[in-house]
Amino acid sequence: MSGVMRGLNADVYWSEPDGFVRRMSPGNGLYYMSCIHPSGTHAVCWGGVAGRPRLWFGDGSGAFDAITESRFSARYPAFNANGDVLVYCKSYHQSETIERLRNKRTTLPVPAASMSIVVRAADGSWEREITDGRFQDQRPALSPDGSRVVFVSNRTAKYELWTMPTAQPGEPVPLLRGMRAYRPWWSVDQQHIFFFAFGLRHQLYMIPATGGEPTPLKNDDRGNTHGPFADPNGRILIAHSTRDAIAGSGRRNWGIYEFPLDGSAPRWLSLGSHGTRARNGIMTYDLRHPR
Repeated sequence: MSGVMRGLNADVYWSEPDGFVRRMSPGNGLYYMSCIHPSGTHAVCWGGVAGRPRLWFGDGSGAFDAITESRFSARYPAFNANGDVLVYCKSYHQSETIERLRNKRTTLPVPAASMSIVVRAADGSWEREITDGRFQDQRPALSPDGSRVVFVSNRTAKYELWTMPTAQPGEPVPLLRGMRAYRPWWSVDQQHIFFFAFGLRHQLYMIPATGGEPTPLKNDDRGNTHGPFADPNGRILIAHSTRDAIAGSGRRNWGIYEFPLDGSAPRWLSLGSHGTRARNGIMTYDLRHPR
């Protein structure tokens, strides 16, 4: 297939602290939800032009290559804090194609699409599935030491949080049930898990990594907020929000913000979604483009 498909387009961008910004993805499809390597040397995102979405390696120099096969669909890559382990979701469901995703208003998987959680060495030297694909296990995040994964599953109800070890066989255990949660991410000290909850508005929360009562972030006080990512300094969450669009500042759609964990006021960084930041300050994020 040649040319650019009609429908939802999105690209991943590479942004350095000195102001250098480059489009990391090729601009011909749907490329989305990157996770930067903690060292800031490269990032991994998912998407494609047609067929099944794949994982892609990219950096600020223009490199961009697929790292998963085209015979299955791959989504939601995330590194651990050392950057030596990568987690993602795998699916063989017929709905998991770029064509379907680009012609919908959302990139969420359809309810019937089963997904398994896969952990792999960041260098590709080994890989293993840790859930069996009977359920829709999605949006995984590794603990900083890589020993555990938290993910969203429909095992008992839609959008509940579950955890399990990554190294030894075991059954997932529920972390949060009875509350619709999405996009979990571990705190740098591995003591808490951040997520956003569906409700009257979408709001950031945190919960102890061992379970307990979720607590809303008080400085996420308006708009809808998604995609929490713990900055390596341990003091800030990076998330995208509509908070200033609601406030009438003139900024439209999603913007990327810093949410300090001390409760102080959020700081706007740029337009975009799904921001992640490395220890050297390099960020990646994505932008949707008009149909």
